[in-house]
Amino acid sequence: MENIKNDWISDKNIPNGKRAVLLAGLTLFSAQGFDNTSTSELAAEAQVSEATIYKYFKTKYDLLLAIINPMIANFIPKSALALQSEIKETDLTLDTFVHFFVQNRWDFLKQNHESIQILITEILTDSSIKRLFVETMNIHTPFLKNILLHLLEQNNNLNPQLTADDFARTIIGFLLTYFMQVNLFDIETAKTEEQTLATIEMQIIRALT
Repeated sequence: MENIKNDWISDKNIPNGKRAVLLAGLTLFSAQGFDNTSTSELAAEAQVSEATIYKYFKTKYDLLLAIINPMIANFIPKSALALQSEIKETDLTLDTFVHFFVQNRWDFLKQNHESIQILITEILTDSSIKRLFVETMNIHTPFLKNILLHLLEQNNNLNPQLTADDFARTIIGFLLTYFMQVNLFDIETAKTEEQTLATIEMQIIRALT
């Protein structure tokens, strides 16, 4: 699941009414926020009745969870699987890892910008969503710890005091900051996306060494 919107559109097992509500929630929650979106607006956007919304989602909050849970569940795991394969086949270096992670997860963020935007907003305002996100990230700490240990063993000039948490915060933090600049704050930059990502890679490497 790398593009949640396309998955919903192509999944023939999802009833048409439910699909319409999910897509409406994705559009409206990202554009005007969860709290500022009414059930009647969702129904109008989805071109269904409010009864149809409640048929598939007991509450508006359940709809929110249906939209953001796939993002929480897939942000780290997809790159983890790919990286685990790469580690087995090559002597992964810090430069290689950072480049792969930044490019791979930026593509994921771009493809799912609406749901990621919703997720970030809710993490900042909803303690339950924040807790769910942190708990899910913690599940994958062992993977990041293994990456860190592997890179330390390869003598990549990494700071030996780094913990897996430090590692995760650094590489994820730079990416999410750029995402927020582009999608939440509309901050313009003179650099192209490619140039900015290259700068982010350089900043991450500097922060880790």
